[in-house]
Amino acid sequence: MPAWLDFVLFQGVWFAAVLGAARGAAFAGPLAAIGYVALRLASKTPARRVLVLGGSGALLGFGVDGALRSAGWVHYAAAPGPTWLAPPWILGLWVAFALTFAGSLSWLTRRPLASVLLGAVGGPVAFWSGERLGALSLNASTLWVLSGAWALATPLLARVALRSSEAA
Repeated sequence: MPAWLDFVLFQGVWFAAVLGAARGAAFAGPLAAIGYVALRLASKTPARRVLVLGGSGALLGFGVDGALRSAGWVHYAAAPGPTWLAPPWILGLWVAFALTFAGSLSWLTRRPLASVLLGAVGGPVAFWSGERLGALSLNASTLWVLSGAWALATPLLARVALRSSEAA
């Protein structure tokens, strides 16, 4: 799959998840993420790599967004379940984001500093945008916490992607 198409598809997952959550349709994000995973598999990305990257993204999302929600730094729309649990639409975004490291973000796998910078800036921008669209609300200092979390998570996913490509 060409990098530009991977980028466009991920943006589609992001908008489906965020706008779906903002409108109370929490299922839209996970369904879009499932479709994206299916397209990744159809594009000849090895199933093992999809599983490793997607599973890593889900685990990171479970930990990071579960902690953010539990601490009260982020309040998610369409978030069923206990307050320590990241909502399904966010987990779908994490899975899809992790898979972009096998596509449009593959260039980051050998550029750790660039992945730190992208995470430190891109993570908070995505959350801020999601807040503007009504999918979540943030406390005043949360953007700094998000910047730190994403500055760690993005290079970690890039490293997992690099290792999974070498093992394939």
